[in-house]
Amino acid sequence: MDLSKIAITVSIIAALIGIFGGIPGIKKLFFSKPKIEIIGFMPAAVFDDGNNKETTYPKFSLTGFVKLANPNDFDVSINEIKIYGRSQDSSGKYKFPGDKPILYEMNLVGTVEKGKDIIRAHGSSFLRFHIAHFDNKLDPGVMHGGPFKAVGDPGLGHPIFHIYKPAFNQLFKYNDRRVPYELVDHVSKGLLHFAIVFNNELVIIKPSLIFSLQQSTIGDWNSQEKMIVLFNGLLNL
Repeated sequence: MDLSKIAITVSIIAALIGIFGGIPGIKKLFFSKPKIEIIGFMPAAVFDDGNNKETTYPKFSLTGFVKLANPNDFDVSINEIKIYGRSQDSSGKYKFPGDKPILYEMNLVGTVEKGKDIIRAHGSSFLRFHIAHFDNKLDPGVMHGGPFKAVGDPGLGHPIFHIYKPAFNQLFKYNDRRVPYELVDHVSKGLLHFAIVFNNELVIIKPSLIFSLQQSTIGDWNSQEKMIVLFNGLLNL
């Protein structure tokens, strides 16, 4: 390579370094790991039209309203939330021989509301997730035709049911009318996790950042203003 070509190459490299703010800028842009900060997470049971907390076996959706902060120098996009970990039949009506509880290994995926997935650089935003819908028809503890699989566990002496579409008693504390008042204790104990999917990783929402389960109509859920007021009230408790 002659001197003229070397000079051109050096000038191009110098220009690129200048564009990205020098060596520190290049390190920050290409080698800094993107991250998000979770301010709080509000789970909500949103009743179908014609259903409410007075209904026996109400139909409803489990949703999540979350506030995220973006400390990065670039916009980020969030598309999914997951619920994973261990739960058990909250009704206690059905057990394995030896009085052993029915156990569930949860693997649920929820999606963010379309068009609401961008968090601007050095900003914060509220995202709304739909996680699962409950027809509320299945009897407690009884496993039907899926989707699930039963995997034997030699240590327990009975199988664990791996759940991909949940029934009421796998996520909510049981009551005779199957109305969603509270999530199972496995959430507050850190055994059943809510996690934001970001940068191909799961960012676990700490139990201390998960608010108590709220109940909502479809109309209120669709009102961003009402949800923000409710969220901020719970955040400041």
